[in-house]
Amino acid sequence: MNRGTRIYAAVLATLVLALAIAALYQPADVRRLNSLLADDPALADYAYHFRVLSIKGRTAGMSSPRSAAVPVQRMIGAIHP
Repeated sequence: MNRGTRIYAAVLATLVLALAIAALYQPADVRRLNSLLADDPALADYAYHFRVLSIKGRTAGMSSPRSAAVPVQRMIGAIHP
């Protein structure tokens, strides 16, 4: 491997590592709320595992068991047969 190829490989590896860290990083507040949700006995038996995705100010953005393309009745029938 010549010098240019080694430099290119090092830059590419650094970029991939930085993107992986950015994608997997969760702020401390998000981790704390997710652990509280996981430890909640009322939510432990629920069919869907809610997760906090982000926090903006005093509002937490959470995952949802449905999308706008699926009617509510169909989603409820799927999680509570």
